[in-house]
Amino acid sequence: MSTKTMFIVTGAAAWIGGIATAMTALSCDVEACEGDSQPSVIVRFWAQDGSAQVPVQASSVKFQVHATGGIRDQDFAPTPTELQGARCLDDACTSWMVGNDQAGRVAIYAEACGHRYTAEATVELDDLSCHAQTEYVDIQVDGRDCPVAPERIPPYECEPTAHPSVHVIVARRYDDYYATVPVEMVWFEHMGQTYEARCLQGENETCLAWVAGYDLAGPITVSTEYCDTVVSEAVKVDMLPDSCHVDTEYVMLEVSTRGCLTGEVDEGPPPRPGTPWDLTAQTEPLPPPRGPDDLVGEQRTDPPGTIDDLVDRQRHVRPPTGPTGLKNDDLSPPDPEGSLRDQE
Repeated sequence: MSTKTMFIVTGAAAWIGGIATAMTALSCDVEACEGDSQPSVIVRFWAQDGSAQVPVQASSVKFQVHATGGIRDQDFAPTPTELQGARCLDDACTSWMVGNDQAGRVAIYAEACGHRYTAEATVELDDLSCHAQTEYVDIQVDGRDCPVAPERIPPYECEPTAHPSVHVIVARRYDDYYATVPVEMVWFEHMGQTYEARCLQGENETCLAWVAGYDLAGPITVSTEYCDTVVSEAVKVDMLPDSCHVDTEYVMLEVSTRGCLTGEVDEGPPPRPGTPWDLTAQTEPLPPPRGPDDLVGEQRTDPPGTIDDLVDRQRHVRPPTGPTGLKNDDLSPPDPEGSLRDQE
């Protein structure tokens, strides 16, 4: 079997729908994120047939997620996860979904028509650090060895990628709007044990978005500390109807400057963000979220336009520092040294 390498990344960020609509009162409960999780990468296979480009079947697609970015004077580039299986999206398996709200450098390894192909894409989270901005990768296949009528590959019983249990954002209120606040640590409690949450996106030596566990169902309490004050919130995480993965909960931990020392925080308010953090803005509702099948046939090149005035942030992925509750054997094992259960 010959080996070929192809790097053709053609897509831009996919349309991200279902962002929370604007709040109208300070007393409202604020959801950090809304909408369905998004594919990290959509991979499509095609071959040249005369002047036409025709889709072809891939027999296997696997991927590996590498962390990107880093923090000064520290190495937060973890060993990449073990190879995970991608999900076939159509009857002929010409399109595949790689990852689910996973950010970082995604290495893709595929087999199609008797040849092996590799590709790569860098995936970032959206400006609210809620969901992945879907990238598209097109792989051109040598069609001479492709079957005329490929049979459908049996679908997976369950998508192999674990789902986050709780997506956490820490924010502070400024008059009638909220702004994200970087913190050094978020932790969570589950089944009587305490673990560190995993940083999804951050800057300098702090983090702006966190994941508390993967595929952990049941009561989970997430906490952070800001200006010597601990803020916590408890949620109940349920399984999806197919019993494969959890239905991710989204939590915003609201912090304040009470208890802060003089000069410990910058009292100047940040620029006003767009929805959903602005509690008084009136906007038209966004279209409903789109499923993976809708993403296959059409590319969106226009990014969402409701969060243009958010502060641009350097993005990186921080490695898990405690047990994450992963149930899938293809994912990297948890690091028991990151557990906080022995701390008093």
